[in-house]
Amino acid sequence: SKKLGEDWKEKYVVWDNCYDKETEFLSQNGWKKISDYEESDLVMQFNQDGTSNFTKPIRHIKQEYLDDWVVLKGTQIDIKCTKDHNFVVFNDRKDRNQDFYKIPAIQLYNKSLLVKNLHLNIPKTFNYNGSLNVDENILRLAIAINADGNYSPKTTLNNHKNRTSRNTRFTDNDTSIRDCYVVSVKKNRKSERMHLLLKNANIEYKYKERGDYKIFTFHFPFNPKHFPKEWYDLSNESKSIIIDEIFNWDGCERIGKFKNTRKYYSTSKKDDADFISFVFSSMGYGVYLREDKRGLNTNYILSPTTIRNAKISS
Repeated sequence: SKKLGEDWKEKYVVWDNCYDKETEFLSQNGWKKISDYEESDLVMQFNQDGTSNFTKPIRHIKQEYLDDWVVLKGTQIDIKCTKDHNFVVFNDRKDRNQDFYKIPAIQLYNKSLLVKNLHLNIPKTFNYNGSLNVDENILRLAIAINADGNYSPKTTLNNHKNRTSRNTRFTDNDTSIRDCYVVSVKKNRKSERMHLLLKNANIEYKYKERGDYKIFTFHFPFNPKHFPKEWYDLSNESKSIIIDEIFNWDGCERIGKFKNTRKYYSTSKKDDADFISFVFSSMGYGVYLREDKRGLNTNYILSPTTIRNAKISS
């Protein structure tokens, strides 16, 4: 599945001795193509002590490139770059708490150039502890709204109890109107969790049942139907709360082929899938993220794997 020289007629790369223009980098606001890089962007970098941080690039280069590309492709990686671009790797056949090394991409492609008995792996996790702390109760409710909630600008707590139709509308000069979120769930475990989360957050809410649905209406300080870009700077403490809560809503458990239990997160929103992938990866969890196009809409399915920690060779 590895090809050397694919798309050799493509002429431009953005960074010297590096990637093609379609490659994405992690900015302070999420993933972006290198071809869309802006001067205001910060870039995630991997440090020698094993940590990561967002930093300003020293330079930004766009130049002609006429040589062959190296394409590295696997279950967790799909990269096209110049032959002399360095990759951080570690020997997966030894203790994983070991040194990292840097080698050119052409050596990763052509294993005959490597020392024998090496099983090199590109690390897929990193350690980034941001500075933003969000209240635990707000985080957990935001995840519930993201999964099963809807923004309802013409709904109020006062009219919720007596409403007979979701299509009810109110005049703009009704000063009692306040923006609300409506969470509708079928499963009893989700209903019980919503009651608990709203009470823990000390948020006033209205509850009713309509057929099989349990419906919660309440005010919330921001719109979490897409996770905020600012959350890429969450602290490890806040990210651990997301990891703990996320599978209560857009998650499931399945038995794998080796009889092991695997957890899966699913969403139709690519930006949210990228963010949740970032949360797990930055906390040391390997992540598989794939597209499922079998239905009418594309779903993005994420499954965290084991934690891998390592240190960089000085």
